This record gives sequence, C-alpha cells and structure tokens, in this order.
Amino acid sequence: MELVIERTVLQSSLSLVQGIVERRNTVPILGHVLLEPNGANLRLAATDLEVGIRTEIPCRVDKKGSATLNARMAVVSSRSDIKTACSRGTTSMWP
Repeated sequence: MELVIERTVLQSSLSLVQGIVERRNTVPILGHVLLEPNGANLRLAATDLEVGIRTEIPCRVDKKGSATLNARMAVVSSRSDIKTACSRGTTSMWP
C-alpha cells in the first residue's frame, strides 16, 4: 500500500482514533488502527470492543492494500520520524 496524505490531516485523524484504542495490552490488535484505502480516501478505524470510531481523510492511493499500525507509534511517527521525509506538506508512508 502506498499513499500520499497531507501530514496535518493525517496527524489530526490519528490523534482522534488514538483516543479510542485499547491502552492495556490485553488483546494487542486493539492498540492498532486499521488503514484501508476507499476510493480517493483513506479510512482509519479503531475500537476497544465497547466503542469504535471510523473516519476518512482524502489521499492519493498509488498502490492498494490495507494495514494496521500501532496507534501510538503512528501518531509519534507522523509528528517526528516521517516529518523529515515530508515535502510540501505531504507524507509518504510505506512498509
């Protein structure tokens, strides 16, 4: 999966879904956010099995696919590590 997303939009959406994910690591996948391209949007989804959240943000999809990322790590990465790879306000993420 290859996407091009505006960094500020990605950061705000990840921060939103991070508030829902499981903080205790009883079931590890509950600490992750699901990323699924949906047309010209990226759908982010998370749950703690009691409450769920799903949001979509505009993006350019270069290669289709889906992935889960640790929500906390994704937020930190979108603010720091990936920041150096950004140009003109867009972020490229790939495995």
